Amino acid sequence: MANKLTKSWRLSSLVALIALCYGCGNKEAPKPDNTPAPLPINNPYGDGEIPKKTPFIGELYPDSRLGLISGPELLRVGDSERRALDLFPKPAKQSFDRSELPPMLDKPFRARGWESKMESFGLILLNGQVIVAVIETEAIEREFATEKVELYRKTFNEIEPQIIVNQSVSYWFWNLGRRRLMICLASNRDKTLGLTIALGDESMMDALRMDAVSAAKDARQAATLLNATKN
Repeated sequence: MANKLTKSWRLSSLVALIALCYGCGNKEAPKPDNTPAPLPINNPYGDGEIPKKTPFIGELYPDSRLGLISGPELLRVGDSERRALDLFPKPAKQSFDRSELPPMLDKPFRARGWESKMESFGLILLNGQVIVAVIETEAIEREFATEKVELYRKTFNEIEPQIIVNQSVSYWFWNLGRRRLMICLASNRDKTLGLTIALGDESMMDALRMDAVSAAKDARQAATLLNATKN
């Protein structure tokens, strides 16, 4: 069975998330209480894929407001591998290291991370600096999910996120310059929720399908899939 970190690199798709997390009988939408109405997704290229930007190769500077929240600190694109693992340390018990890159990437990129029973953390690194970071938490309650989403909304309240709400999954995207932050909240069969929070350079996030246009397109396909399973 594929580990959680490898699945995270492979997924990045609402259809795949439903296949893994949702099941046929769960009809409850996972959006937190008081979620605003979704913002329109404006794609000048229509329903096709966004033209992918050339992956950023060169110096990375942790100069963006966007980051993964760890207590009072932020992990930003451009931060060092050591800082990332200090802010999101591997649990002392029942955890192990991971180093699998996404299948579409090779050198000079490198992967680091860890996995425990309920949580996993993954990095894509370039020259020892963070270019993508993903934290996944499984089997959480709605209250925890709502608090986490609201924490990010308040922390980055100067940026209005794009929101995609589906029957099974909700997405929030914050974009600032070349940096992108994504939250994905998905229903599990036991009515708990799975939470994925990802940060990265926009070209890398595009390559991993962690972008609003891909999520909106996948949402339509996922809705069709869900409706088919009910018949």
